[in-house]
Amino acid sequence: MRLLILTQKADMNDPILGFFHRWIAEFALRCESVIVICLEEGEHRLPANVKVFSLGKEKKPSRLEYVRRFYSHIWKERDNYDAVFVHMNPVYVVLGGLFWKTWGKTIGLWYVHRAVNMKLRTAAYFADFIVTASSESFQLKSPKVNVIGHGIDTGAYSKLVHSVKKPTDAVSLLQVGRITRIKNCDILISAAALLRTSWNREFKVTFIGEPVTADDLIYKKELEEMLAHESLQGIVEFVGSVPSSQMPERYRSADASVNLAPTGGVDKAVLESLAAGTPAFFSNEAFLGLFGSYTDKFRVPLRDSAALAGKVRDHFGRSAEPDVIKMLRDRVLDGYGVAGLVSRIISLYHDASR
Repeated sequence: MRLLILTQKADMNDPILGFFHRWIAEFALRCESVIVICLEEGEHRLPANVKVFSLGKEKKPSRLEYVRRFYSHIWKERDNYDAVFVHMNPVYVVLGGLFWKTWGKTIGLWYVHRAVNMKLRTAAYFADFIVTASSESFQLKSPKVNVIGHGIDTGAYSKLVHSVKKPTDAVSLLQVGRITRIKNCDILISAAALLRTSWNREFKVTFIGEPVTADDLIYKKELEEMLAHESLQGIVEFVGSVPSSQMPERYRSADASVNLAPTGGVDKAVLESLAAGTPAFFSNEAFLGLFGSYTDKFRVPLRDSAALAGKVRDHFGRSAEPDVIKMLRDRVLDGYGVAGLVSRIISLYHDASR
């Protein structure tokens, strides 16, 4: 199979989308050739059978120029691909769907988001199949939807060794992801304020990620004001973006991660944390199946800072439970690797072409 991939970035160092570089490389192992059209191109080290074309965001062209380049690339390369894989951007299916259907290309769409709009509905019409991480991560009802899990670079995590700290050591808590309201970063800060007065143990909270939108920037300012009001400087810190290549070690060196987003897609930050052998506190019900009988130990009711503080105290007040963490880690390493994910996607192309 010769595959065309449409994605936002081809950049192995991007702190948010760098993971997709590994996806492209995995597709290249299973396809005769891969063509990538990305909105923005950065550093990449991909196999020889991969060609990358950029729509040029790195040079800041007009939206009209983006569209012109998009049509130019899909037209000029039309004889060099049999199938199309669109990652998280249904607008590309809206723009190219009619042409691809006319040319006999099989169209697959990956989408992990709660939002349903006309772009998504139109893309779903043209797509031959849709793939998503969980039943909660795709809200449009369609027989084309296939829930196939998530894919992380488990190879980067499988050799990590997580050291067990002494009961007297300071506890390191980590939240990873965009600084935005839906992530409920303020709840973690409120929990930190509660822990400072109710827990006789040193701890530190680190946020990895950046604000993106104008409202994100306002929210970040509000969070900084919370830190000042609660006198949490030195306990809570924002470190900004971290390259994807450094994240396995960041997770490994933390004692626990915190993910307080509401129920929706399977956030890979939780999977990466567990893959590193680091327990994760979560609010998203999409993880209930993964945690199984251990859910009560780690699940935090949405926007409940007191409950989060209590879960943290309880977890670090108990004797170490290496068997529980190992079991969760093994579940992720065995079931959420990018190799298995890409293999499942390729199978859907074969099924659709029959």
